[in-house]
Amino acid sequence: MEPHIIFLDLDGTLCVPQQPPSILTFKAINQARKNGHKVFLCTGRALSMLPDEVRELEWDGMITGLGAHIIIDGETVWEQPYSLEEIQELRDYFDSVGIVYLLEGSDEAFMSLSRYKALGIKQMTGINQEVADLEAVVEQGKIIDISFYQGQPVFNIAFLSMDDERLASIHSHLGNKYRIVMHPAIEKEFITDLELIRRTVNKGEALKFVCDACRIPLEHSIAFGDSMNDYDMIVRAGLGVAMDNGDDEIKSYADFICKSVEEDGLYHMFRELNLL
Repeated sequence: MEPHIIFLDLDGTLCVPQQPPSILTFKAINQARKNGHKVFLCTGRALSMLPDEVRELEWDGMITGLGAHIIIDGETVWEQPYSLEEIQELRDYFDSVGIVYLLEGSDEAFMSLSRYKALGIKQMTGINQEVADLEAVVEQGKIIDISFYQGQPVFNIAFLSMDDERLASIHSHLGNKYRIVMHPAIEKEFITDLELIRRTVNKGEALKFVCDACRIPLEHSIAFGDSMNDYDMIVRAGLGVAMDNGDDEIKSYADFICKSVEEDGLYHMFRELNLL
């Protein structure tokens, strides 16, 4: 089998949120690499938000920040952080409508901790897993208060909101410049999280860059994901695979649907594709 290049989303794809990758997932990645294939992490999270157990996996490279930061063989080969002007414009807008936002950099992540705590997420039961993950990170003291932000490079911007009239305002105000992806709350009228995806900086463009850099044809690329922030790489890859636990919308764009992350979907799909 000719060498392929595999791109794996993190949350809900590589591992169950707040848990390390399973033994079978470790096995799949290691064996695929031993068989001559390349395996890249491709996540919306910036480096500062990656769990240690994910960093420590044997990767051929990483795409982080929704395609804004590309690392191959341990070296940064391309990066495109938000401009300071963009960041200020977004901060001014979010502050004006009372939205809590997270600025994710390579080394640090910033958020208004007082505004975040005022949301009362700790007492909520209808939040989704992404918000629960953020709550865990905040509890661990890994988020720095926004008052200490001094222009450090930002690769991903996420924000929190109720599913209310503010979301319509956000789409109206920002929709022409960014694609806005929402990870729905489990129950209505609970906090949900959203991400901004830039038109020319996304997982799909980064996937194409890595394929070119590694001299592997695009048709030999395989992308795995579970949400609409994976859309660009799912449709750009030679083969797009959605997790069974994923959003119905992303499944509609995938070439295949594999077993859920809880059922070690990556491992079984790697075997089915003869990567192991």
